[in-house]
Amino acid sequence: MATSSISSSTTNVLTSLGAGSGIDTKALAKSLAETEISPRESLVNNKISKAQNSISGYNSISYVLDGLKKAFSELKNQSGYFSVNNQNSQPNAIAVTSSSATETGNHSITVSQLATAQKSLSTGVNSLTSKLNNGDAFQLTLTQGADGSPETIDIPAGADTLSGIAAAINKAGKGITAQVINTGESAGNYKLLLTGSTGTGNGFSLTSSVLNLNPPIQSAANGLINVDGMTLTPSTNKLTGLIPGTTLEFLATTSGPANVTFAKDTTGVKSKLQALVSAYNDAVTMLNTVSDPKSSVPNYGGSLTGNAYVQTVRTEIRNLLFSPDPKTKSGDLSSFLDLGFSLDRTGILSLSGTTASGASKIDSMLSTRLDDVVTFMTQNKEGVQTFSTVNNGAAGEAFKRLDKMLLPTGMIARSNVNLNAKITSYNNDLVKLQDRMAKLLATYTQQFSIMDSIIGQGKTTRDGMKSTFDGMMAAYNK
Repeated sequence: MATSSISSSTTNVLTSLGAGSGIDTKALAKSLAETEISPRESLVNNKISKAQNSISGYNSISYVLDGLKKAFSELKNQSGYFSVNNQNSQPNAIAVTSSSATETGNHSITVSQLATAQKSLSTGVNSLTSKLNNGDAFQLTLTQGADGSPETIDIPAGADTLSGIAAAINKAGKGITAQVINTGESAGNYKLLLTGSTGTGNGFSLTSSVLNLNPPIQSAANGLINVDGMTLTPSTNKLTGLIPGTTLEFLATTSGPANVTFAKDTTGVKSKLQALVSAYNDAVTMLNTVSDPKSSVPNYGGSLTGNAYVQTVRTEIRNLLFSPDPKTKSGDLSSFLDLGFSLDRTGILSLSGTTASGASKIDSMLSTRLDDVVTFMTQNKEGVQTFSTVNNGAAGEAFKRLDKMLLPTGMIARSNVNLNAKITSYNNDLVKLQDRMAKLLATYTQQFSIMDSIIGQGKTTRDGMKSTFDGMMAAYNK
């Protein structure tokens, strides 16, 4: 930081110095003041720079720990370990939607009949603007099901066209859908198509003195399906939970039994485990950088050399993976080593473990012992909060510990607060030094002003005496 600015009045005084003595007293006064203040100022600026670099170092650690936390978050829930894929031999007849709750297995499904809804057509009119009741209001009487009670639907005045009637029926929300269609006939081509809900119990009748309906063109009926030997007659073509965790939608009748197979896909979890490896190695690399006194990385490189917290973090993240915790044990799985994780001599993590046959250990675990892996990592829990004391498995507990380290009350946040307080104090010290600089400059200015005046007076006396002696000598020579 530059030294304090000199006031305009002081500058004018300094500019006038040197007239009597011939010495550059302006430069001399400034040099003396800077000689006293600059070393102290440089020391304070170095402290500020070191504190700022330390903050950068702590923030860098926080960044990589947050990345490690996110990697564990992808592994702390039971549902994150596989998806269930389905193979369907007749996708045009059955649409199958599975979920993580779907159990693996094979199913035979036969659709002999779809559930249908009653469809009825009104008598036709020649124009969409044709008035069926001379513009007057009227009512429709709707009865649904064999035991249904009659309900009325009001058609307001001026709405006695097919479009107006359709809008009133749909607005009534009685479970009947109305739409105006054009049959293309030479006369009476505009008709009202009414559609109810699927299922035998959802037939309906709609009567009035104005609107005439022809006999239904399709009757309401239940479906007929067979699932794994169970014959069912559902009133809808979409069933959720018939196969647990699965939705079946029947689109058409099948040609013989359709074969539907559910299998777990662990491709996604393998990628998540690789992401954990990358996040861990990023953290190790960053810890090495901030603690390396020879690091050439700007700002945070070497910023925490000799800092005990760096070693604390190293130990903590290593323990997340390799320190067995009885709470998270599942069978013989007690640490990430048992899944195929390993560290090389430089502390870099990898999924390089192999089985006795030389196959990838993690691939073998995911294909043959997935349930044990899920239990070890999650304790078969879902959505456990960070403040919960519930055992959430190795990944869940690691997530909690990292979250605690990154809290505003954690070591990193507290260290940054302390460092910022020091920087504020150092800046206050700089202000004091600037004030001291101004005072010294004023003192030296005053002292050199007096000196310059004395020397100026001496020069005047000298010049006068020289002139007198020169005159005396001239007179003597004559």
